[in-house]
Amino acid sequence: MEYPRIKSTCGVVLAGGKSRRMGVDKPFVRLGGQKLIERVTGVLSSVFSEVMIVVDDPEKADHYKILPFPVIHDLVQNKGPLGGIDAALDAAQGKPIFVTAADMPFLNAQVIRAMVDISVEKYDLVVPHLSGRLHPLHAYYSYDSRSVIAEHLEANRLALHLLKNDLRCYFFDETQFRKHDPDLLSIININTPEALLEAQEGFNREKQ
Repeated sequence: MEYPRIKSTCGVVLAGGKSRRMGVDKPFVRLGGQKLIERVTGVLSSVFSEVMIVVDDPEKADHYKILPFPVIHDLVQNKGPLGGIDAALDAAQGKPIFVTAADMPFLNAQVIRAMVDISVEKYDLVVPHLSGRLHPLHAYYSYDSRSVIAEHLEANRLALHLLKNDLRCYFFDETQFRKHDPDLLSIININTPEALLEAQEGFNREKQ
């Protein structure tokens, strides 16, 4: 079944990591013949009518001109993913955002839609809570969350999990997640060459 794209929320890809463990720029690593950034934006653009890419350094913006999405950069440097989320909310012009990382090649559109649907109940943060761990780089952030995020940036409290203490949160649990993604593939990220090889082998098995 084909669903209409969501206009009330922006899809956001955070592409500002240093890629130290991978050794090369992760968003442009290929898996199944596609660059990771193409896979991620492909899923998000099937869910949302508006998608943007956030980089930590404005000099990186040119790398993404091959893609038909606006590229913005952190307003405050060296603040990690929190700075990227702040920049995305600033650019979203009043809309909430759904955030993913650029190295998550197995995103599931139905999981994302289910999480955004929960946000209608007026939560500021809808975040997966799986095996005792939060996944704030696969999460919904209301526009109103920006004031709290600004406070955390000012205080240099940069760990994303700390936001749960100051925002109206909904924890999207494992039962809800597995309903759409039984193997929890959505939250897999590709940080190392070994992880890329394992993902490629799994991709090849699925095609057989």
